[in-house]
Amino acid sequence: MSLEDLNNKEPNEIRIMIEEGKFNHFNQLDWLNLCNLLMRKYEENKKYILFRSIQKEALVHALEIRNDDYKLIPIVGKEFDFEEKDLNYFTTKFSNTRNSLLKAKFADIVWQESEEKNPKIASKAAEGYLEMTDFFFEKENYNFVTKILARSLYLSIISANQVILENCVYKLEEMIEKLGDLNKIRYTYDLLKALIVNYEKIKDLIDKKKLLVGTRKGIL
Repeated sequence: MSLEDLNNKEPNEIRIMIEEGKFNHFNQLDWLNLCNLLMRKYEENKKYILFRSIQKEALVHALEIRNDDYKLIPIVGKEFDFEEKDLNYFTTKFSNTRNSLLKAKFADIVWQESEEKNPKIASKAAEGYLEMTDFFFEKENYNFVTKILARSLYLSIISANQVILENCVYKLEEMIEKLGDLNKIRYTYDLLKALIVNYEKIKDLIDKKKLLVGTRKGIL
């Protein structure tokens, strides 16, 4: 569904579609355009509290995962200064949503920007990213697959949640093999780099035989 198709829909209908994951495939610019559409509708209806809530959400949707250190940064301009009330709003969002991508995005920014680092929030973000990996692989968005897996590994280690960490390492190995089958050398390399950087912390979880097979597929 295109943004033009949404012009005749009520804001609440659009919010339901967001929760259902109808726009999970959107890139940052698409999300910003969707948020702008909702803000315009709320402004026309003089629903200014809802207008401001979408303004906050738009800031999160404008973030991307940086390649070198996998930190969340804006796609353009300087980094945002989130206030405590913003983080409280985002906490409510990730706590109540059933949409794994929204859970990951809002939990991740709360963890990154909070002064007190709550490992349970890092765990929620990692879990959300892992749940979306297959979706983006099927969409052939391999760049995003590598970014969310690398970010998920980082968050899983921080969270000290052994189950999620094991799932993350398993998914990394699986995607290295799948990307190798497709001869996607660059993305295979990016995932290998994430494993190597964190090797000492996860070496007991790595299936070295499986990883070797996947690496050969991606390089040879």
